[in-house]
Amino acid sequence: MTSETTLALRAPVAPSSLSLKIWVSRRVERVNSNHPVLNALEAQLRELRLRYEHHPSEHNRYQLVKLERLITEWAPGSLN
Repeated sequence: MTSETTLALRAPVAPSSLSLKIWVSRRVERVNSNHPVLNALEAQLRELRLRYEHHPSEHNRYQLVKLERLITEWAPGSLN
């Protein structure tokens, strides 16, 4: 077995939960509550929530969930 074959057979190493928590906490620290992009995303979220409240439809719900997920991925812990 060659060294290339040995490398191909190894499973990828997943990050430990501690390193993942540190990465997420550092990312949260970098996104300040008055960050302009976060403020813009939250303004869009408020608008979409109002739109869905007044006109509940699949399309409006999809847009709302899509933006909530984006905010959660970009700035974990900032969604109210």
